[in-house]
Amino acid sequence: MNDDTEEARSVPGEDLREFLTFRLSRLQIKLNKQASSILRTHAGLSLSQWRALSLVATARTASKVTLTELAAVSAVDKGLLSRALNSLCELGLVTATASALDHRVHDLALTAEGRACFQRMLPVMQARQAALRVALSDEESAVVNSIIDKLTDAAGKTDFP
Repeated sequence: MNDDTEEARSVPGEDLREFLTFRLSRLQIKLNKQASSILRTHAGLSLSQWRALSLVATARTASKVTLTELAAVSAVDKGLLSRALNSLCELGLVTATASALDHRVHDLALTAEGRACFQRMLPVMQARQAALRVALSDEESAVVNSIIDKLTDAAGKTDFP
């Protein structure tokens, strides 16, 4: 190894592994793998399907919701969400009924089986959340939440010096 290579590696901020975005991405990958394993084992669902099922189950509307409303609330890619919802319809967990007001729009609702799946899996996923939170003190948890809020705001900016 020559001196130039060693010097380049020692310059702070040039090692990809030190980039905040890289570290957050690695954490997200690990958390997604963990959740996917739990969901596959306990419900036969993918992570995308669970998230879509949860969005429909917890929608703040009376009994039905649209894809556009779910995408707006969750900031999930509409195409990804649509594919997950279609697969849930095929599994009989969600229904999609053409809206009486606009036939291009579908009203989404959980079936009885979908509601049962959500109610069965929610405690499992809440236990996972609790297990993750145990790794942090209350103070650390508050700091992490504050940091996530700040990074979410910063991620909306696109003008850099």
